[in-house]
Amino acid sequence: MPADPYTDFLQLLRDLNLIGALPVAEVESALDNAQEYDDPLLLLYSLPRVHYGFDSEYFWNPTVGDSYKRMVREISAISRGMFLPTNLATDPAPQVEHAEMKSLTLSFDFAGRTYSRELIMEGDSVDMRFVDTINAALTDAGSEGRCYWMDSRDQMVIIFFLTRAQYAALKEYGISDLRQWQDIYILPGDSEPFV
Repeated sequence: MPADPYTDFLQLLRDLNLIGALPVAEVESALDNAQEYDDPLLLLYSLPRVHYGFDSEYFWNPTVGDSYKRMVREISAISRGMFLPTNLATDPAPQVEHAEMKSLTLSFDFAGRTYSRELIMEGDSVDMRFVDTINAALTDAGSEGRCYWMDSRDQMVIIFFLTRAQYAALKEYGISDLRQWQDIYILPGDSEPFV
């Protein structure tokens, strides 16, 4: 990282149009947080509407179906208008108890097509293939946006919605923990789509 990592990194994020629409107070608060902990990368974690993070376990609030729909909505919220799905649904209905399900189908409409994915219920873990479906829809629509992730080295999943150019620029800057989505499945010891 450069000699003045805060100013330089903040300028990079501005140049990449990742924080242009954020209020100045929110950017200043994120900068203060990063400086307090002496970690420029905290800018990425501290800026609202730039990333979406969640604990990959015990996430069923209030139901499994509601939780998957909420995750899709949260990814849409950080997409800066590139991913705006409609008709978001789960089957079985959200009222069905988690213990009674072996799988759940998540579906949504995007860019004139319907996408669906059967998600496997594995204890209290999130089946991360729902993000594969989002990325497939974006690819089909010709969008430059994709979901990427940052390794938090715990059970947190931190998703960034970036264009390919934004991803490449952040990697070139030295953000080595930022990864392409498909790499989430090839962490040491992982072979399942659950995190």
